[in-house]
Amino acid sequence: MSAIFQAFSELQGVAQYQELIDLELLKMGAFPAADMTPQLFASAITMPNLTIQVRDDAWTKNPEDAQKTFDMLGTKEKEMIWVENTTRRFKDGYNYFGRYPEKVLAFFDRHMKSATERQKTMGATGP
Repeated sequence: MSAIFQAFSELQGVAQYQELIDLELLKMGAFPAADMTPQLFASAITMPNLTIQVRDDAWTKNPEDAQKTFDMLGTKEKEMIWVENTTRRFKDGYNYFGRYPEKVLAFFDRHMKSATERQKTMGATGP
């Protein structure tokens, strides 16, 4: 979220007021923008991860922000898919897997099958 706050405040020409924005966030019961970043918790992600990001997303600081978060993930089983040639997160980013399902299906196939196999093995010898 901190990257979104930064990008939005720059687009609106109010980046110099981030401290005041943070104060208003605190008054509403939220957190300061700097505390709302997935980078603070990325190392705790230890399960397989498929990340999709619009490389030139107009609302964030990509590719730097997404790449940094991706690099900080605690899992070794991770993949990044960049949606290229667009700045439109909602139209092109969120609809990417609907248009290209083979990428997410292949990821699920690899990781769900291995999880199912582990469960079968544990069920035969474990709890």
